[in-house]
Amino acid sequence: MDAELAHFLKAPILLDSYHFEPSLKDSKWTEKDLDIYKRLEHLSEGAETSRVMFDRLFNAITDIEMNLSLGIENLLIKDFKTYFIINKGQTGVGLGTITVPLNLLLEKFTLPKMAEAIKQLITERNLSYYGILTNYPDKSTGEYKKEVMLFNDSRN
Repeated sequence: MDAELAHFLKAPILLDSYHFEPSLKDSKWTEKDLDIYKRLEHLSEGAETSRVMFDRLFNAITDIEMNLSLGIENLLIKDFKTYFIINKGQTGVGLGTITVPLNLLLEKFTLPKMAEAIKQLITERNLSYYGILTNYPDKSTGEYKKEVMLFNDSRN
């Protein structure tokens, strides 16, 4: 594996582990994650330090203006997961995690434009529901805030 690929592969490990935050050990990361990260770090020797890399990536994913510049369609799928509920058939539920407060999403894109983009996503991915989970740091306290908005496929 070359140094550039190893450096690239370190990013999701650093972000998911929150830079190996000790209080998150065994809930968000394990020793195996740390071992793999160390191997990748060795292979990408000479690249930026883990702290610099984490800060750069974290600042990018929480940058509200940068996120809003992606457009609503890209924000809805940027951190997207599909879940299936099996109960008298199969129901698809999509969930997009967005690092922008809900009020700013509505201000920038408006509810009708968001609803249209979500309706298209529901149709394309054969979903019955789509949820937006916002997850962002409060500027005044630094604490994370979460909000949920749920849309359903009105055909059912």
